[in-house]
Order: sequence, then C-alpha cells, then structure tokens
Amino acid sequence: MDHFLNDEILIYQELKDPELYVDGVTRLATLIPSISPETEIPMITVQFVSSLVGDMITEEQYISVEVKDIISIRKIRNFENKFYIDQNSKEITRFFADPKNKKDPLTSVSYTSLGSGIVGKYEKPTIPTKTKYSAVMVENPYFLQDDEHSNSFSLASYYTNVYLENVILLTTKNSEVKEYLRENPIDSICVLWKIVLYRTKHYIEKQNLYNLFELYISDFQNSDEPMELPCNYIMKFLGFRGVIGADERTNRWENGCISFDFHNLPKKVSKVRY
Repeated sequence: MDHFLNDEILIYQELKDPELYVDGVTRLATLIPSISPETEIPMITVQFVSSLVGDMITEEQYISVEVKDIISIRKIRNFENKFYIDQNSKEITRFFADPKNKKDPLTSVSYTSLGSGIVGKYEKPTIPTKTKYSAVMVENPYFLQDDEHSNSFSLASYYTNVYLENVILLTTKNSEVKEYLRENPIDSICVLWKIVLYRTKHYIEKQNLYNLFELYISDFQNSDEPMELPCNYIMKFLGFRGVIGADERTNRWENGCISFDFHNLPKKVSKVRY
C-alpha cells in the first residue's frame, strides 16, 4: 500500500500557541497550482488536509504559503551516529515516566522530549573547558532533519502521551483498555506520526500503533520502575535505537539527542541516573 500520495506535501507554519508547546506545526496539504499567486517572494496556494493536531479536514481551506515552507521537498541529511554527554552531569538519563504518579504520569515528564534515555548534545563546545565529555554511539539512529522536524516529533509524542495517559488513569483491566481503544480512535495520532516519518519515507500502520499502545499500557500498569515514554516503543518498533539531530532544538544539553539504550553508558560513566 502506498502511504505517500503524489499530490501530498508537508507545509510548516510558525505558531506561538502555549497549548501546543512547539514553535510551529507541520501539516499535510495538497498543492493547488492553478491559483498560485505571482509575487516577488515565491508563493504557492495549498489546501490543508490536516489540522494543527492531526485531525483530517474535509472542507476546502485554501491558503498561500511561501515555497520555503514546503518541508517535504527538502533534501534528506545524515549525521554521525554519535553525540556527547557531560560526564559530571547529574541527569545523564532523563525523561522517564513514574508509574507511581497517579495524576499525570506521562504528560508531567516533558512536553518537548524526543524520548527517554541518555541525553546529550550533537557537538561538543569549541570553547576550552574543564568539563569532560564522553561520546555515546547510537546504533541506527533516526535523524531529525531540522528544527521543524523536531517540532513534529515533539507534537506527535506529546499527543501520544496525552492519549495513553487517559487510558492508564481510566482503566485497570485489559478488557477496559481494549474498550477504550475501540471507542476512542487514534486517527489523528496516526496522522501526526505520518508527518514525523514522512520525509524519511517511513510509516507505521494504525494496527501496529494499537498493538504498541496495548503493550505499553500493560507494561506501565505492571511496573514499579521508571518507564520509557511511548515514543521509544514506536521508534524501536521501527528499528531505531535513538534520535539524533544537529539543529537548535536537538543540539542542547537540556533536551537534545537521545539514545534509547540507556543501560549502555560509556565506561567512564558508572551510574545510570533516572
């Protein structure tokens, strides 16, 4: 089945919406070439087919956008499969959910996290410092192409957390979980993950998401230990062992590149900190 339509494109919109926790949103759209305006700045007219949060739009909704905001035509970049951590940091591993939290176990972790695991920075500072750095190698990382891509990942991860947190807090039995999943469709979440994976031509089927959601809920409800975020389950299902980017969003210590193999710290770092 072809999941990528010939007339489908990705359009990025800058956005300052405090409820979305991202700087902008990427949406699915179709190109309307017959009515594209002639301006000094290259513009096109598109019809959006997805909302800011992944809901599909059926009514006509035309808008003129700059050509530079067509995300899906950008060239794919690959980076080195490693990043760096500060050996003296007290938070080498971050962004784990606490099953003992009965209020907001997932959404309280992070609104913008790219996953749970060893967190570091793609590039070491060039200015001389006494800080000691260790390289973390990532087997088959998913490369985030730019800040817009990172925003898409954060948004999909956040709304996945919101959905699964509701299931966790409202159900106790497996039959209740299945009923909740059946009565509360995940179509918009599927769209958000399609947007994340679109540029690298990866895809996850809805049924696979359902299966991963059931697995995650079962693991969470039967665990007393810190839990990885759901996006780890999704990306590892697709064969990725971490996320690496070199943009403003991923190249920073507090929320940067992530290795999901958080038990495999460099030898110089002796302790995993949750």
